[in-house]
Amino acid sequence: MNLPDPAAGDADVQPIVADEPPPGNLPSVALAMLEDLHRAEQARQALHDAGEIQTWAVRFGLLGDENRLKILLALHRAPGITVGDLAAAVGMSDNAASHALSALRMAGVVTAARDGRFRRWSITDHEIHDILHAVGASHSTLHPDH
Repeated sequence: MNLPDPAAGDADVQPIVADEPPPGNLPSVALAMLEDLHRAEQARQALHDAGEIQTWAVRFGLLGDENRLKILLALHRAPGITVGDLAAAVGMSDNAASHALSALRMAGVVTAARDGRFRRWSITDHEIHDILHAVGASHSTLHPDH
C-alpha cells in the first residue's frame, strides 16, 4: 500500500507527529498503522517518564520481601520506633529485624537517628512512602504531618 508522502508535496496530506493522534481523513488501514505508531511512541515515553528504571526495580524488590514490607508498614505507622519494639511488633527476632533494616538503610529507604543508647528508625524514601499510602497504609498520631 502506498501512503501519501507529505514531503513529495501530495495535496491534502498533513505530516504525522508521533506525539499527536492521527488525523481523521486517512484510510482505515493507514489510520490503524498510525495509531499503532502512536501507541508505540506512548509506550516508549512511559519508560522515559518513569525516570530511573533501576531505582524503581530496587524499590519494588525491597517491597517484595514480606519481612521488609512488614517493617516498612510498621515504620510508616510508628516512625521513631526502636529495633526491639519493631521486631516485637512484626513478629521477628531483633537480629532479623536489624538485618532487614540494614538492607533498607543501604538502599536509602530508611534512616536511624540516635536517641541515647537507642536508634530510632523512620522511612526517608518519599516514593516508598507514597506507595505505602497507595496500598492503604495509614498514619497514627506519631506520624508527622505531610
